[in-house]
Amino acid sequence: MQQLALMLTSDSDQARTGRKLTSRRINQSDREGSDRSPSKLTRLFRGVSESLVPPVSQPIRANDHPGVAAGLDYDLDSRRNAGLFDVSPEDLRPPSVAESFTTSRFTIVFPPSPPPDSLHYQFDGIQGVPHHSFSLDSLTRSGSGKRFLPRFKSPLGTTSRPTRLFSRKRKQRAASLELDGEPLDGEEGELIDDEACFMDQSISKGMDILRMFPDEISIYILSFVDMSAILSCLRVSRHWQYLADDNLIWRAFFYRAGFNIDANALRPTSTSLNPQALPMLLTPSSPLSSSLSRIASYLPGYPSSLRASVTSFGTSQSVESSLQVIRQEPALAPAPLNLDWKSMYKARLHIEQLMVVAPPQIAKLAGHADAVYCVEYDGDKIVTGSRDRTICVWTIRNSHPKLKMTLTGHQASVLCLQFDHTGTMVSGSSDWTVIVWDMNADPANRVVDVLREHKGGVLDIKMDPKRIVSCSKDTHICIWDRTTRRLLQKLSGHDGPVNAIGLQDDRVVSVSGDGKMIMWDIVNGRRIRTFEGHERGVACVVYKDDWLISGSNDKRIKIWDPKTGECLSTLSGHEHLVRSLSFNPGTKRLVSTSYDRSIRIWDVSSRKCLREFLNVHDSHIFDVVFRVSKIISASHDKGVVIMDFAPHDLDTSLFA
Repeated sequence: MQQLALMLTSDSDQARTGRKLTSRRINQSDREGSDRSPSKLTRLFRGVSESLVPPVSQPIRANDHPGVAAGLDYDLDSRRNAGLFDVSPEDLRPPSVAESFTTSRFTIVFPPSPPPDSLHYQFDGIQGVPHHSFSLDSLTRSGSGKRFLPRFKSPLGTTSRPTRLFSRKRKQRAASLELDGEPLDGEEGELIDDEACFMDQSISKGMDILRMFPDEISIYILSFVDMSAILSCLRVSRHWQYLADDNLIWRAFFYRAGFNIDANALRPTSTSLNPQALPMLLTPSSPLSSSLSRIASYLPGYPSSLRASVTSFGTSQSVESSLQVIRQEPALAPAPLNLDWKSMYKARLHIEQLMVVAPPQIAKLAGHADAVYCVEYDGDKIVTGSRDRTICVWTIRNSHPKLKMTLTGHQASVLCLQFDHTGTMVSGSSDWTVIVWDMNADPANRVVDVLREHKGGVLDIKMDPKRIVSCSKDTHICIWDRTTRRLLQKLSGHDGPVNAIGLQDDRVVSVSGDGKMIMWDIVNGRRIRTFEGHERGVACVVYKDDWLISGSNDKRIKIWDPKTGECLSTLSGHEHLVRSLSFNPGTKRLVSTSYDRSIRIWDVSSRKCLREFLNVHDSHIFDVVFRVSKIISASHDKGVVIMDFAPHDLDTSLFA
């Protein structure tokens, strides 16, 4: 007969069985013969009991079974009794607990399991019987003073009251349990004894770092990332979308792309301020925009020229003071934060794409009776000078071009001109004179002064807030004070006519038919350096920021380093003399015209010709100006052609 050991627990304790862990409690329906099939352990227990154990109603005597306390009632059907038999470990597999509880609801911590041959069990005496220990083969545990079955610990670590593992109210259980035993596999109830692998059942959660900072700091952080990252942020969450959609970020993208705002478009047309007539873009900004404006000037891509007047918009200043700043220095006034910068960036980027692939809308201006030598455009008006000795002013903003006025004063062809937002204009002529105009004055008072110093036709002219610079066929360059119109310097160094000049800060670059290109310091009249590289005479030059570009009679365009005088690149494509250049240093787009009657658009960064327009005019093209979406050219055929790449429904009045 196989050895048998029985263990009875008191009515106050829950029955548990298993060699190392627990078995689930047998349901009442199992004992009453329900349709539910009994577990393997239950079937084994009943089969052995029928062959080895006396009838249930008879008490078990201590003499019949040594090692078991006498006087104990043995009842196989008792819910609170369990038995261990000397059988194989596979037959002692505990029932599965997968259907009784959900392991994802709490964390179970398992200590390493002891070796099987070291298990000793101590039982308390029952009904006055002293402490007694017994062993089943090697399954003995003497002197340990511990229970045969492990006790479950509550989350608080107390063991005064047993914790129910298989609660019927699973949804109400939120606390984690710590089990003093071995883990089960969750399917067949098999014991897992793997001391070389420990799994952390806790669920790791990410951290939203942007929610930990104030919105101003989060937006400042996002302003350093690229466009692809911002587009990804828009899809993360509503909070991230709110941050990534902020105007401060899109304004930084706008300036970083090389785009700019026409500050003159923000100026009121009347000196009297009418708050109700102001456009919506000048309404007070939101509190968030007001606080963000303090760090706006430190964003990447924010123009350094705007940092001095960053408080002009988006702060607590009144609209009147903001407009006053615009009237004084429009080029230094930053655009307000409450513009829809995201839409403006998309529109401006769309224009750049259309210039490469879309057919332009073409309009022609007819107002001159002879060849048109020069043209200028500021986004609001077009001014042209002709061989017919007149200057025509056309209005174009938000409307079809209309001839506004015709100025007369020169006695020969008008060869060059330039004007600014104040209404001041200077023009040079074949009559050797430079005329200063006030286009806002009455017709009788529009000629402010006539400057006479050159001994030949004035071929090009430039001005800034301090000076007026002119070059002539007499090989000289004259520098005038803009306010007093007094001659400050007269520079000599070329061996031929000075065809064009470029002005920036206190330096002038002059190009001549002798093939030379010279940089001057106009404060002391000193020559800084001479650029050599063209094989024939140089006809035009552009000097903006750190870009110096020249066009020559050798049919080539050269890009120079103004600091070292080195030729960085040469653009080839024109079939005749390159007559005129217009350049946007922000977008790196260059427009060139030639006597071959073509207009070309270049990407200076890649040194590639993006597009070519042939036979735009019927004769030589003398001058060209490029601004935002419009390319305007003047020709020997008496016409002025406007090529506009922006759609009709797209307002480009704010772009520069």
